[in-house]
Amino acid sequence: MAMRHFVRGINVNWTLKGIDAVVSALIARRGQPEIPLPSTAYERLQSSKVLVTGAAGSIGTAIVNHLLLSGVPERIAALDQDDTRLNMLARGNRSRVPVDLILCNVREVSAIERQMATFRPDFVIHCAALKHVDLAETHPDEAYKTNVLGTLHVLQASTQWCDTFVNLSTDKAATADNVLGRSKRLAEQICAQADKIGEARIRSFRLGNVMASRGSVLDVFMDCVKDGHDLPITDMSMRRYYMTISEVLAGIARLVDKESPSSTCLVPDLGAHVPLRDVVESFRSEYPNVRVNVANETRAGESMIEQMIGRDEEADIDPILSPWMMMRSKPCAFDDISLERVAPPPAY
Repeated sequence: MAMRHFVRGINVNWTLKGIDAVVSALIARRGQPEIPLPSTAYERLQSSKVLVTGAAGSIGTAIVNHLLLSGVPERIAALDQDDTRLNMLARGNRSRVPVDLILCNVREVSAIERQMATFRPDFVIHCAALKHVDLAETHPDEAYKTNVLGTLHVLQASTQWCDTFVNLSTDKAATADNVLGRSKRLAEQICAQADKIGEARIRSFRLGNVMASRGSVLDVFMDCVKDGHDLPITDMSMRRYYMTISEVLAGIARLVDKESPSSTCLVPDLGAHVPLRDVVESFRSEYPNVRVNVANETRAGESMIEQMIGRDEEADIDPILSPWMMMRSKPCAFDDISLERVAPPPAY
């Protein structure tokens, strides 16, 4: 199955005519070719049990569906708190690989411990997270509970069983200049700590803006096309890194490989920042009648330009996925995590 059609399959909006051309145009504008999924991807998962948290989200669903299509794992557990989308995921399974649906919130430590002890995964892919910058700014305690404590709960409950744990992070962790970025940077750091003190291999993977994900800019634009609304633009000069779901799958395959690097965080090279103006132009080339509504202001916590690597971080070229990079995250002891590290109290 062609990856672009697989991508369409995880989001109903991606059936709109012309969206493949928009994605291709954005890949061309960033100036970095798409990293292909290796033909030997996921061989190490042969006859294994894989658990995916946040499995009802668009990225989690894509991962589960791809593993099902591969037919490689012996069994897959899809964990999420969204019962409707979990059922949709199960109903769409046409492979021979069974899917265990686990209705559970990563914030609930006792429930997570019970589910991990029951399923005993060999590999964990941790996608569960709150991801909207503006909502994290106004609800920092919620971001902390899910992105930090939730990651800690899944880590501590699974690493006595699993061989490899992959934590999906975000480019917003690089500068960590908003609540979401700080919560995900802290999650990377506790993963580095778990890798340091335990036997399981713990890796993080920073994502740019995934073009297939629910709530992404293209997803919002496509909703507007369907509903006949103007495209809502904060600032045309805003620049972002964009990647495809195929590249997400390639990165995960790299981290579960038997030759996974010793550094704890994979950082993709996504070429140049793409201005929002270019995204709008690419979209309107396929949908010329759509109108634009520019606010010329950013929402709470938003940055004009995002980075993949922070000023205080260093990375080396990954020998397998060059020019992608591997970076060693600074460990954070579990006893040192706190809400104040995500949302510092105001200075008076």
